[in-house]
This record gives sequence, C-alpha cells and structure tokens, in this order.
Amino acid sequence: MDIQSLKIDLAQKILELKDQSTLAKIASVLNDSAIVAYLTNGEPLTKTDYLKTLSDAEKEIDSGDFLSHEEVVKTSNDW
Repeated sequence: MDIQSLKIDLAQKILELKDQSTLAKIASVLNDSAIVAYLTNGEPLTKTDYLKTLSDAEKEIDSGDFLSHEEVVKTSNDW
C-alpha cells in the first residue's frame, strides 16, 4: 500500500470511530510526532525528543556539567 492509500484508509477509519478514548490516543500519538522545535544545526525535534533534550540538560546542570557566565565570556574572547 502506498502512502497516499494509507492516508486515505486511516482517515476513513478515523472518521468512522465513535470511541472518544481511541480518538484521544490517536491525537496523542500524532501530537507527540509533530515537530515542535529545531536544534541549532537545523535538525527537527518532535515533542518527545524535545522533552528528552530538556530532561538531559537538567541532568547535566544538576551534576554540575555546565559553564559559568564568566567561563563562556572567556571562551568567546579566545575565539
């Protein structure tokens, strides 16, 4: 089945659904796969990827793995 046929088939099945819980699950899956941000290199991030990136950054900060403002200024002056 090609992608266009798959889209049509899925759309028809969604339109026929009567169960709000199933529709909510589908909406959740689609929202989690939507692009919500981009990295500085242009790489797109889904909501799931974005939240993981934030969580990873918080862990780095909590473990002391970051540069102070002064260190960033010094590094940028050395460029």
